[in-house]
Amino acid sequence: MADEYTGFGSTFSIGNPVTLIELANIDEWPNLPSFTRDLLDTTNFKTVGGFMTYIGSPLKDGAEDDLVMKIAIGSASDLACRAAMADGDQRPYKMVLPLADDSTWEVTGNLIVRNYVRTNPKADLRMATLTVKWSGVATEVAGV
Repeated sequence: MADEYTGFGSTFSIGNPVTLIELANIDEWPNLPSFTRDLLDTTNFKTVGGFMTYIGSPLKDGAEDDLVMKIAIGSASDLACRAAMADGDQRPYKMVLPLADDSTWEVTGNLIVRNYVRTNPKADLRMATLTVKWSGVATEVAGV
């Protein structure tokens, strides 16, 4: 139980388009990169027991996730997110996650920004949601 730890202190950086820029004030970042795999139906007229059967497709599809942050209009984070949304290009990312022993775990890969929505509430801080699609394989390694 002593190895579990919270995500407090984690950082997320996105390429702009190559140089990594740390996004400021991330408030919610629920998931690490994940993928889904389609199923291929292998059922035939002689499938045993009357149950459908499947195999996993060799192709995987990166999931989509939302990063929610407090945003300052025109900040480096805002400009990086707007540029990534505007061009639709694949961009590198890097996550640095703190571990219980004061070391880190790093996750790197590529993403495509699918949406970037900013709010403008009357009596609260401005927020933004960056929707990303993980593209390709992610690499996970121990940091420092």
